[in-house]
Order: sequence, then C-alpha cells, then structure tokens
Amino acid sequence: MFKQFEENANRVDNSNYAELSINWYDDESALDQIISTKTDKGEICYKAGVGVFCRTELDKLCKRNPYSRDCLCYERNEITTPGRENIYHGNLLMLKEVAVNKKNKLKRDMIASSLAMNCYVEIVHKPSNILEMLPKS
Repeated sequence: MFKQFEENANRVDNSNYAELSINWYDDESALDQIISTKTDKGEICYKAGVGVFCRTELDKLCKRNPYSRDCLCYERNEITTPGRENIYHGNLLMLKEVAVNKKNKLKRDMIASSLAMNCYVEIVHKPSNILEMLPKS
C-alpha cells in the first residue's frame, strides 16, 4: 500500500503530502464505480476486489494515534475531468517525509498495521469481476 505513496510523492507540486487515491463509500454507486474502473488498456483495475475501511476508525488513526496523527490525513477531491468523472474520489495523504524517507520505514509499517488491524472492514468483489480474475485457459 505505501509503495503507492512513494510512487505518487512527486505528482503534486507544492505539497508536503504524498497521495493514495480512495473512493468515499457514500452509497452502492461508489462501490460500483470503483469496482468497474478500467485501465487505459481496458482491463479491470481492481481484479482482487476493493478494501473497505471504517471511517470512524480512520478518523481515530489520523487524529489520535501517536504514530500517525501528525503525518496521516485524508481529503475529498472530486474528479471533474471529462470521461474520468468521479464524485466519490479522495486521497489518503501522508507527509512526504514519512512516505519516502527510509528512516521512517518503521513509522510507515506501524501505520499500515494500524490501518489493517483497526480500520479494515472487508474486501468486496462484484460477481462481474470474479470471471475476469480467473486465469485464462
């Protein structure tokens, strides 16, 4: 997960944060939108499904956890680009210093563990994706 923070760290100029794209689960349409997201080559992006996190627990992690409260937050950031519209889009934001600095690996690992242990709810698959996940014979 945090490898993507590293890869995205230089995407946004004049920001102290690296981004990891998320969708806000407002309703079933949000889930349908992310599950059906395709690459530029037309392939399903999230063949293994998508993870659902509990917002209340994410808030606790961002605001109260001593390892993450000063370096992890989130935003809602709707995409309005024609053909790529996404009203549910947002980002998890991690301080670049923490996201990319090798000295902060332990902190990143602790945050990742906290996300997995405290915020994770489930992995969601849609039946239409399951067939695409199977190996081609």
